[in-house]
Amino acid sequence: MERPAAIRLEAVEKRFGASTAVAGIDLTIGEGEFFSLLGPSGCGKTTLLRMMAGFENPSSGRIAIGGADMTGVPPYERPVNMMFQSYALFPHMSVADNVAFGLKQDGVPRPEIARRVAEALDLVRMGDFGRRRPHQLSGGQRQRVALARCLVKRPKVLLLDEPLSALDKKLREQTQFELVNIQEKVGITFVMVTHDQEEAMTMSSRIAVMDHGRILQVGRPHEVYEYPANRFVADFIGTANFFPGTVLGDGGGFAADGLAGPLTVSGDLPPGPATVMVRPEKLVMGREAPAGAVNVLSGTVAEIAYLGDVSIYHVRLASGALVLATAANLRHSAEPGLTWDDRVFLSWHPANAVVLR
Repeated sequence: MERPAAIRLEAVEKRFGASTAVAGIDLTIGEGEFFSLLGPSGCGKTTLLRMMAGFENPSSGRIAIGGADMTGVPPYERPVNMMFQSYALFPHMSVADNVAFGLKQDGVPRPEIARRVAEALDLVRMGDFGRRRPHQLSGGQRQRVALARCLVKRPKVLLLDEPLSALDKKLREQTQFELVNIQEKVGITFVMVTHDQEEAMTMSSRIAVMDHGRILQVGRPHEVYEYPANRFVADFIGTANFFPGTVLGDGGGFAADGLAGPLTVSGDLPPGPATVMVRPEKLVMGREAPAGAVNVLSGTVAEIAYLGDVSIYHVRLASGALVLATAANLRHSAEPGLTWDDRVFLSWHPANAVVLR
């Protein structure tokens, strides 16, 4: 069932002089979604978020929030709140006063402020820290206070600009799940900007991948990962092997540049230039070629990266090309199963490859 629209963007553009930061974007974000704008630095994602918040005005196009046109509506009158990358807490105020600030500005009665502040702090597990100042908190605790300050005003949409970038890796991974759980509890639409692919994949109900001011693909995390729309998306989301070449057509497979024999691909594909993409985890690797396997390549191990749960192998083919394969470290051993210069065979099922035009 399709969700009602929380945000609708129609042909939204933003130009700074001769430079176009956002180029003609059409996008609908549903109520209650955890939606991520994902892309490299300078792709326009933060500019797009700031236009939703009202801190930037579109050069052309229309933004509607909750069905209402936001053209000319200042930030403080929009049904949104924004959590900044720096958290922007007032250092001279207590945690409780930081959270209450927006409600006081709106003239909410004191008993109502006290109740809502307590609820918001309890929601982010900071109920016992109301009297502390920001400098007395860890980075993760300041992040929670900033989130409580946004949620206490009960916006229709919460905008998050790289909300976890200031946290260390372990705390960031822990906080990802907490944010998702909080979003599910409050039911507010979250729109997050991030350049971290794993963060977007872990937290989002849908992802929009951006580059050079344009949205290249919108979909659920597994859709974007397994079926990327083009090479940029495939390369930006996760890791991928690319085999440029030609679709032969008529069930003739795929002639990859630099490989001796054709590859087998799935689907009835028209002939012409294309690239086959295969994710490293889809490859089967061993010292011998599996019986009856298709898409078999052979090479030698050039590099190994041990990551604990998995190892990443760089296999150099006879053509000189490098192919990446990952293998789960299922055996409890201090000795690697394969080592440098070992000859190995790689294979994959045709259904595990994507043909990119």
